[in-house]
Amino acid sequence: MKFTQLIPVVLSLAAGTLGQGFGGFGGGFGGGFGGFGGDQGGGNQGGNGGNTIGSGELLRDYAKNFLIGTAANTMYFSNQQYNNALKSFNYMVAENGCKMSGIQQRQGVYDFSDCDNHLKKAEELGMKFRGHTLVWHAYMPGWFQNADATTLKNSMIDHITKVLEHYKGKIDVWDCVNEAIDDSSNGQGWKMRPSFLYQKIPDFVDLAFQTAKKVDPNVKLFYNDYNTEGVYPKTESVYQFVKDMVTRGIPIDGVGIQYHVGVNQQPKYETIDDLIGRYCDLGLEVHITELDVKCDNVCGGANEEEQQATVFANALKACLTHDCCTAYLVWGVDDPHSWLGSNKKGLLLDGQYRPKKQYNAVLDVLKEYAPQRKENSGGSAGNTGNTGNTGNTENTGNTGNTGNTGNAKCSAKIVQKGYKCCSDNCTVQYVDDDGNWGVENNDWCGCGNEAPQCVGKQGFPCCKNTKEIYFTDADGNWGVENNNWCYLG
Repeated sequence: MKFTQLIPVVLSLAAGTLGQGFGGFGGGFGGGFGGFGGDQGGGNQGGNGGNTIGSGELLRDYAKNFLIGTAANTMYFSNQQYNNALKSFNYMVAENGCKMSGIQQRQGVYDFSDCDNHLKKAEELGMKFRGHTLVWHAYMPGWFQNADATTLKNSMIDHITKVLEHYKGKIDVWDCVNEAIDDSSNGQGWKMRPSFLYQKIPDFVDLAFQTAKKVDPNVKLFYNDYNTEGVYPKTESVYQFVKDMVTRGIPIDGVGIQYHVGVNQQPKYETIDDLIGRYCDLGLEVHITELDVKCDNVCGGANEEEQQATVFANALKACLTHDCCTAYLVWGVDDPHSWLGSNKKGLLLDGQYRPKKQYNAVLDVLKEYAPQRKENSGGSAGNTGNTGNTGNTENTGNTGNTGNTGNAKCSAKIVQKGYKCCSDNCTVQYVDDDGNWGVENNDWCGCGNEAPQCVGKQGFPCCKNTKEIYFTDADGNWGVENNNWCYLG
């Protein structure tokens, strides 16, 4: 019997399943009932004199152009203290309301009301809104999990399409795929999580990103995962996985580092700082998406909040140090409404919505570092095209190509756009009005100067071999080749 079937309204799940170490953060069993709505007024409140968040300094007032956010839940929007606490932030994500389980519990029946209400509340409070999540293996309706491979693929495509069409121009960032890498990945390549999605659609990650970018070319698409902040070897595996996506031209714009940690299991500052820098070097945007910090064995101790505060501060400082890191979100408003349970004291506010020392530490970092940041529109514009797949259960990654850029002739239009011509004997990967495109040294190049015979749509190539129609929309008919959408006309 599944909790999601028994009590979908009670559980406050984040985004994950139970696994090794901190894996499963966001799965939400332990603490799903943890004192919801209760008061945790005792203990050390960080010297705030009992003041609620509305009477103190707001994080958003010192964030400048930086996004400082929280996960919210419509279940509590009738609580005015909860709503006042939300005002400290300038960015919101829905805990559950925008997942498939919140939108399409029955096959083909789309109910956007809960996700819409989250978005409406964010707009009322002057907050931007982050979409979470289009594709995930957990917390899914039974009909979706039990579907055969063909039905599952078509349903995934349809869900992505309908959701992004509904929120086009309203939500500009989505976690496209959530938690696809297995917890046992050891940093030497990566292992795909053996979920029902992967078993039935081995290339579901590529397909999800390609479909989403096709539906809304302007939306920013993120890969989001846990155990990726530098404590476990999975951190390196996810980095290699994402780098491979970039190398192969999968249209990924950013990475979400969930950051569910604890006083006893946290990354060193130097580790998270270096990791964010490496993602920046890939041309990607970075969000810290689901931060909470368990008190572990210091719960109730004299310096409990100070130790937790250091973890919050280090994560924010590392993020603000890099211009590509544009958002920092905590997974919940106050301790009693945390999926961890109130006893773990994992968030910034106590049960009476009073700022703790963790809150003040975040505030101090914003005051010091946010003014130093450059105005940043954020990250990569995304990649189009695909030269491979992620279908292998295990993968040792891609170390790139050091080949010659060559002096072969190619389309003048491509050269005018600032790209080089490929070397001789290049392989055409994409065709558009500018000419034929190849890939060398992990970058696009002009591949020959013959006139293109077909022009793709929405950044996808024309089909070369297949004639089978998988999908039809206003642009025409679409097929699949090399685990990528292609245009049939």
